[in-house]
Amino acid sequence: MKISLALFVVSLALIGASLSMEPFHLAADGSYPMFNVSEGDSQAYFLAREQALTGKFALQDYGVTLMVCSLVLAAFKWRPFKAPQSLRGFLAIAVAAPVLTVGALAFDLIQGAVFLCIHSSCQA
Repeated sequence: MKISLALFVVSLALIGASLSMEPFHLAADGSYPMFNVSEGDSQAYFLAREQALTGKFALQDYGVTLMVCSLVLAAFKWRPFKAPQSLRGFLAIAVAAPVLTVGALAFDLIQGAVFLCIHSSCQA
């Protein structure tokens, strides 16, 4: 249980540190470098975006991963899990795994889009 608690505290520290960071380095003129790329040049946009990224999203991802690991460790310590004994339990796991994976990917995309919309001239 101590390991789980330690991982949870470290995860909170990583998430807290990521909250205080800016996601992108600014260009010399104070704008985001990917906004200075000519329209339609996707390759240059993604290159500029990759170079402008800070460690914010990596810290956030590591923090959330450690938090999930600590909660799973605590759950296993509290009550060991058994394999599903019924077809319904097996199907629930088989459906939940890809749904949660797609949900996490959608969250990542929406988070990036919302940030860019807030920090640019995005019109709703």
